[in-house]
Amino acid sequence: MHKIFSFGFWNSIARLILRNRIIIIILISVATFLLSTQWKNMRFSYTEANLMPDDHPININYNDFLNKFGEEGNLILLGVQDSSIFTPEKFKAWNELTKKLTSYPEVDHIISPASLQELKKFEDPKRFEMVPVLESSSPDSL
Repeated sequence: MHKIFSFGFWNSIARLILRNRIIIIILISVATFLLSTQWKNMRFSYTEANLMPDDHPININYNDFLNKFGEEGNLILLGVQDSSIFTPEKFKAWNELTKKLTSYPEVDHIISPASLQELKKFEDPKRFEMVPVLESSSPDSL
């Protein structure tokens, strides 16, 4: 083992590289060119690798979610299908839920019926302002 890593071994490697430097440079150039032609096929993915089989129940649920809501991201939509949402009790409960969610530091912004705003034009002085759609955050103001 000592003989392999002795001074003579490294001398022979250096001699081999120096004697064949043109061939080595050509081989490196050709390899670089061939790899650079594949650059257009390079794709980066920011999603995690799917390690579960395609027929796993969790994977099926996740794919159904993606088909319904689109690609995952940092946006969460919460909706209810209730025609009585604008009754005073449910509207107040909905507003309390949005206020509670807003209190979390991870939540940047919430849009709810009570926080919707519209752009309104004022004549004196001429300006635009954002004003709440619902004046008193109650369903009676609709």
